[in-house]
Amino acid sequence: DEARNQVESENTVWPVLVLRGNGDVYSVTASLKDDSCSKPIVHGPLSMYPPADDNYGVDACSILCLQSVPPVVVIATCSGTLYHCVLLTCAEDDDANDNKSTWSQYGSTYSLHTPDIALYVFESVELELGLSLDDDDDTYTCPIQLRHDIATDSRYFCTHDTGVHIMSLPFIVHLEEFARAHDGLFPDTPPLELLNQSSSAEYLICTRTSSSSPLSPILGLTVTSSPPVLIVLLSTGEVVSLNLPTVPLPPTTSTPLLNGTAADDNEESYSPLKVLLKEPFDVHIKKFLKHNISQPILKLGPNADPSPQECLELVSRTTQLFREEYFQRHDRVREEIQRRVRTLQTLKQHQLQELEHMEQEKVKLQQTAEQLAEKYEDIKDKQEELTKRAENILRLVSQRQPVMSTAEKKLSKELKQVQEKIKDFTKALDQVKAKQNYHKVQMEQWVSNQKKRELCLGQSHMKTIKANVEQMTNDVSELMKMVEISKKELGL
Repeated sequence: DEARNQVESENTVWPVLVLRGNGDVYSVTASLKDDSCSKPIVHGPLSMYPPADDNYGVDACSILCLQSVPPVVVIATCSGTLYHCVLLTCAEDDDANDNKSTWSQYGSTYSLHTPDIALYVFESVELELGLSLDDDDDTYTCPIQLRHDIATDSRYFCTHDTGVHIMSLPFIVHLEEFARAHDGLFPDTPPLELLNQSSSAEYLICTRTSSSSPLSPILGLTVTSSPPVLIVLLSTGEVVSLNLPTVPLPPTTSTPLLNGTAADDNEESYSPLKVLLKEPFDVHIKKFLKHNISQPILKLGPNADPSPQECLELVSRTTQLFREEYFQRHDRVREEIQRRVRTLQTLKQHQLQELEHMEQEKVKLQQTAEQLAEKYEDIKDKQEELTKRAENILRLVSQRQPVMSTAEKKLSKELKQVQEKIKDFTKALDQVKAKQNYHKVQMEQWVSNQKKRELCLGQSHMKTIKANVEQMTNDVSELMKMVEISKKELGL
């Protein structure tokens, strides 16, 4: 591991972009290893596309590399022009390489190297150096210093002798998403919408209003985080602090650039609600309130003594700015809000009509449901009746089968046994009835004989006779009970 770390430290180089006054940009790569034998390698000048006759100005004064993916390079000129470039690998061109040799110095020797990177200029921004209250300010030039914003890579600051500008580059967020996207999510070439999102410049602090005003350059600038606050040190020793707008977080879902195709496919299914909810209303209003020209804070030097004419021009300029850039936009926002209110009212009325229609449909559906429920009950009763008829048919078919089942054979056997028992009980009952009739006849004969004889039985004979009669009566009762039980069992 130590050997590997040592090799990695030896191979690690640090690229640095160097700007010359004529606009040429060089790339210097130096090793991080503290070795006096290791010399930096210089590549350049880097190619800039599309090519320009004046090499994008001959008064370049400052360069800044924003740590985005891919890197965005800003080149400033003394005339107030900013060039935004993307640092990319350049296409191989044998003919061009002959004229783009670079050098690396090792002591007193030189080595040629072919640069493999190039700058692609996609935007230029003209800064207003002072408020330009007279015609002489149009030719004013001064060095411009570029400063990073520690809160975000999509914003940086420009300091110069006439104040402070803040630059916002919203396309960097989408550019990084495009660079980090996996294969298949984006086309091979970046969408044109990425480069169509122009940057915005805002004049924060102005220290010069005319050519006669003394210079009051910016001596220092820094930015604090959480919350972001800009702190500026003026030449007069005054410190100015300004609250910066919060950096917008990158979207967690797919960007609108990806949804463009889907939106085009759904143009036929037009819906007013979808149009309203296409973006949040506050974002829509912020787009209308976004102004191209801002009114900076005036911080003139102590020796500045503007004339009444200059003060009047300054007031007139500020008034005109508010009328054109603020009041008109607020009027447009008011009209947009009114239009949105009318649209929502119309949509509300339409929804109320839809609700009324839905209530009517609900009543119709309830009536239909009741009718269907009644039909269902009738069908259910009919189905039960058909089921019973089918069961009876199956039972009759089963009964008429020539072959008896095991249960039927068992039941038939038990039925035969019961019938035999009934026959036995019937014979016994007949015998009992015959015996009862016999005894009845004998009793009648005995009574008649006794009447004829008019003899009186003794007490002992009477008891014996009563006992026999009671015994016979009990036997007859038992036999009658058995007959009744047999009848119930046989279902007779």
